[in-house]
Amino acid sequence: MPVSNILLGESVTVSALLSGRDIGAALKRGNHESDFVIVPPDSLNDDGLFLDDLTLSDLESEFGVPFVEAEYSPAATLVKMKMEFEL
Repeated sequence: MPVSNILLGESVTVSALLSGRDIGAALKRGNHESDFVIVPPDSLNDDGLFLDDLTLSDLESEFGVPFVEAEYSPAATLVKMKMEFEL
């Protein structure tokens, strides 16, 4: 799902500069029902925070589904999800 960068402006198209609120707004606009949400690996810092200091747990609480930070490889992301969710 495309996510617009509301925090820094729509001309900013780098996933590392997405905020938790940007992702949340896209989910609300898209009105998608999901079992989980995968976020780009660069969108969280080493402390697990988005630019606006939200965490994956904050978004999980708001949307009621698990949020997963992707790995740099799709295969590694699937392995991570299998381990976390016992798929």
